[in-house]
Amino acid sequence: MILVSVAVAAVTTGTWIALSVFPDPLWYGCDAVLWILLVGFLFVNLFIFTRRLNGWSAHGAAAVLIVITLLFKSLLFYCAICRHKEWFFHTGIRRYEAIVNVVASNKASLTSKHSSLDVFFPKSVGADLHIWGHTNADGSMTVEMPFPNHLRGHGYLYYDGHGMIVNPRNTNMYTLLEDAESNPSLFVYRHITNCWYEF
Repeated sequence: MILVSVAVAAVTTGTWIALSVFPDPLWYGCDAVLWILLVGFLFVNLFIFTRRLNGWSAHGAAAVLIVITLLFKSLLFYCAICRHKEWFFHTGIRRYEAIVNVVASNKASLTSKHSSLDVFFPKSVGADLHIWGHTNADGSMTVEMPFPNHLRGHGYLYYDGHGMIVNPRNTNMYTLLEDAESNPSLFVYRHITNCWYEF
């Protein structure tokens, strides 16, 4: 019964995240806990099933239910990524391009040190986003803007330089050359269009 409750909760949170373009970050935390619980239940049920312990057939059926739930949640996760991209093209790009234009007009004030750019923005343009940026050695500009729901560590990157390194296994994923030297595993960007990336 607990397994069914966790599976239903997992599908519900995954569906909510997929349908809401930018849900409250608490939903992502709940979803992560449910993923961990499902994977844990899967290992326990597979252990009981492979050892042919009491009720092994029911545990085999439970393992199949968990695998189906995880596959469905993976599909919902993919849908959420597609909805982010769709939102960006239909709504977000206008706001974010206005922010980049303000930063570009104040480019002389930027330095090579990654710092907050909130001083350039009135609240109507984007000060609530906590924008960061810097200039690069080649004269290009890097501007980081979080998602509208302020999900920590996720957002959009505007980068007009030539330092992005493509991932040979997934040509839509990039690593920024300056980040690759310090820690390549932490800085991965999904290309959206032109100079825009999602992280």
